Amino acid sequence: MKKNKLLYSTLLLLSAGVIAGGFVAVNKQKASENIAVQPNQVTPSYVDKVTVNLESPPAEEPSVTVLKGATIPDDAALRGAMLNQTMNCNGQGSVSLTYKAPTDSNKEKVRFYVQNIGEKKLYFRLESPQGNNWIKTAVEADTVFVGEMQWGIAQEGLWNFVLNNDDGSVISVKIISEKV
Repeated sequence: MKKNKLLYSTLLLLSAGVIAGGFVAVNKQKASENIAVQPNQVTPSYVDKVTVNLESPPAEEPSVTVLKGATIPDDAALRGAMLNQTMNCNGQGSVSLTYKAPTDSNKEKVRFYVQNIGEKKLYFRLESPQGNNWIKTAVEADTVFVGEMQWGIAQEGLWNFVLNNDDGSVISVKIISEKV
């Protein structure tokens, strides 16, 4: 009985995620699968896999400075653009960018341009690797949206520029992202 109370207390602590400020992830897997045991892992008989991650993910601080009235410089694509893409799509689309932080763990300034070269207003959002929307706005026809951000290790990964419009018509857009 004492052993069951200890196991129950341990599982309550794990499920509350209070061990060393970590967080708990429960993944259902078949018991017949071969599961590698790691130092931070507990596998009670009625739960297939419980993993405690003692490292917190880096904090994300969404912050974008909008540069009003800016245009795309003629040499922007030549200055080491991380992304330089023109696309046409019907009603919705997306463009992805993979960001790798500097090895010295400093932040760097990243600027992006979204130029609506179509005939109708488009909407775009910039989605971080963690799934947060850093920006969500509209870009009128024949205008450019320019934003600047400070990115570092917390921003590493796959970023998505998600585009759509009101009526499903053709979207024509040019997106450039560069380190400045």
